Amino acid sequence: MVKKDDNGEVKPVIKKKTTNKTQEEKTTKTTTKKSSEKKTVKKTATSKKETATSKSKKVRMPKEDIKKEKVIKAEPKKEEVVMPILEGTSQEKIKEEETTLEKAIETELPEPEKKKAKATFRTTEVVALVLITCFISLTMGSLITHSLLRDENKYDSTKFSDEMREFIDNYHYIMENYDGTITEKQLLNGAINGMLDVLDDPYAEFIGQDTRLDQELAGSYDGLGIEIINNSDGNIEVYNVFESTPADRAGLQIGDIITSVNSLNLEGKNSSVFSIYVGDGEVGTTYEIGVRRGEETFTLSLTKEHIIIPSVFKEVFTSGDKKIGYLQVTIFSATTYHQFATMLEELEEEKIDGLIIDVRGNSGGRLDAVANMMSLFLDSSHIIYQTDTKGKIEKFYSKGSETKTYPITVLVDANSASASEILAATLKEEYGATIVGKTTHGKGTVQEVKTLQNGDEYKLTTKKWLTPKGNWIDGTGVVPDIDVDLNNEYFENPSNETDNQLQKALETF
Repeated sequence: MVKKDDNGEVKPVIKKKTTNKTQEEKTTKTTTKKSSEKKTVKKTATSKKETATSKSKKVRMPKEDIKKEKVIKAEPKKEEVVMPILEGTSQEKIKEEETTLEKAIETELPEPEKKKAKATFRTTEVVALVLITCFISLTMGSLITHSLLRDENKYDSTKFSDEMREFIDNYHYIMENYDGTITEKQLLNGAINGMLDVLDDPYAEFIGQDTRLDQELAGSYDGLGIEIINNSDGNIEVYNVFESTPADRAGLQIGDIITSVNSLNLEGKNSSVFSIYVGDGEVGTTYEIGVRRGEETFTLSLTKEHIIIPSVFKEVFTSGDKKIGYLQVTIFSATTYHQFATMLEELEEEKIDGLIIDVRGNSGGRLDAVANMMSLFLDSSHIIYQTDTKGKIEKFYSKGSETKTYPITVLVDANSASASEILAATLKEEYGATIVGKTTHGKGTVQEVKTLQNGDEYKLTTKKWLTPKGNWIDGTGVVPDIDVDLNNEYFENPSNETDNQLQKALETF
C-alpha cells in the first residue's frame, strides 16, 4: 500500500499487525538413581556397587589400613570392607486466531485510534534499518565463529607439544605393527593406567567399567536385597539381607546357601554367576531361588525391585535419667542424607537429651552427603569445610537455619576416613561435640571420577579439604577427646554391653 505526500513523493505505508501468540510449557520431571570405597564381596545387582551393611549395628573387626577410599563424583557427574557382589495448537488455528483478533481491533477502534496504529517510514529509513541489522548479525556471527574455532584449536594436533605428538605417533605405530591382538580401547586404557601410575597419588586408580563404585555412591540398585560371598567350601553364601526387601520378606537369612536360580545349578559356582544372572533381568522379574539351610532345602520366589541400600541405623539408649539417641552411619552415599534426616527427626520426636553419631569403620563417600547432614545441626553462619585447589581456598557454609542445643558425641576409629573425618572435625570445631574412640585414618584429600567415552572410569585426587578452622588432617587424622581402645571382650562376644567405646560415649552425657 502506498500514498503520496505534498511533494508527490511515494511513501510506503507499513501496517502493524497485532497477534496473539500462545505457548504452553511442559516440564517433565525425572528422577535418577545410583556410590565410594571398593570392596571385594559382590552384590546381587546389575553392574552396580553396594555397601556392606546389616540389620543391626555391625561388628567392627580390626583392619590393617584403608588403602582405597571412596571418592566424590564431580557434578554433573562426579565428591567420594569386603564388597558383596550388586518421556499443539496447530498453525492453522493460530493464524485463524490472529486474523480474528486483527479484524476485531479494526472494527472496535475509533478512526483516530486506527490511524495511530499505523506507522510510516521513508524508503531510505527502511534501507538503513536493513543495513544496521545485517551489520549486527555479521558481527555477532563472527564473534561466535571465532569463539568456536578457538575452542576447537585447543585440541588441534598441530598445536600439540612434541611429547604429545610422539605419544600419538607411537600409539598408531603400536596399533599398526604389533604382532598380536590388541584393541584401541585396551591401548587407551593401558596408557591412562600408565599416566596414573606415575602420579604421587595413592588414591589414583583406573576403575574400568566395574560399577561397584557408582553403586556404593548412589546408595541404591536393582536387585533382590542381599549381599553374597563365596564361603570356604566354594558355595554362594548369603552375607547380608537388607530390611524391607524381597529377600527379607521371603525369609532369606544370613548364612543360607544359594544352590540354584531358576534352572541354573549354582553348587560350587562363583558368586558373580548368580549376581550377573539376576543383574541381567528387568525390575519385576521373579526368580526361583534354591536354598540350603543346614540340612533343610527349599525354594523361595523373589521378585527383583529397586533397592535402597541401608546406610544409617538407629537406636535409643538410657544413660542415668537421660534418653540418648544413637545413629550409626556406614557410608555417605546419595541416599544417606535422607535416611539420616528421617531417623534424626524420629529421635528428636522422642525428646532425646543427647545424640551419639557412630562413624567407626566408615571410610567415607560423597562430600555433599556429609555437608547436608551437618546442615541439620548448624545454622548458616558456620563453616562445614574448606577446599584447597592448588592454593585457592574456598569455604563451604552450612545451609541450616538453626543450631541444635543438645550435646553430641562422635564415635570414631582408625578406619573412619574422609567424609567421616569431615563430620567429626566439623562437629568438634563448630558445635563443640566430644570425640570418643581412636585417632581417625587421616585422609584430607578429595577424589573425582572421570568417565571415558567408552564407559571406563578412573579417579584421581583433585584437591585437599580442610577443617572449618583451616586444619589439614591428612596423615594425622582427627584426635579424639577421649582415647579408648576397643577391648577384646567385644571381639569375643560383640554386643552393645561389651562395646566399651560405646559405653564410654554414653558416659559423656
